[in-house]
Amino acid sequence: MKQKGKKVTALLLAFLVVVIGGIAFYIAGDSSVEFKDANLENAIREELGNKEGPIRREDLERLDELNLANNGIESLEGIENAFSIRDLNLEGNRIKDITPLEDLMYLEHLSLRDNRIEDASVISDLKRLTTLDLR
Repeated sequence: MKQKGKKVTALLLAFLVVVIGGIAFYIAGDSSVEFKDANLENAIREELGNKEGPIRREDLERLDELNLANNGIESLEGIENAFSIRDLNLEGNRIKDITPLEDLMYLEHLSLRDNRIEDASVISDLKRLTTLDLR
């Protein structure tokens, strides 16, 4: 009877380890980033040299500068995951909403020239910004 109790305990412990591991994996979540705009995703893929597979937050976090000029980008959703960017060129796109830029706290240089920006108030929260081109 003691042997049976040990086996049940071992099975329960194994089950708990699997369940807790699954929960931890779920909570950690998939670190892949989704982009609303295919042109933004393709331009970032090119900059990263990542032609296939998911783009991960870790990939974006290591970017210091990003040149996304003249790519037909309309939406910036997803770029907020590149929070360590210091130099961002978005010149010559079709961007109206720049709200996703508000979390780029290390941004120092930003070019939004030749876009369709509707509200630029988000820029006031970018405390490290020293160069801005909105023409």
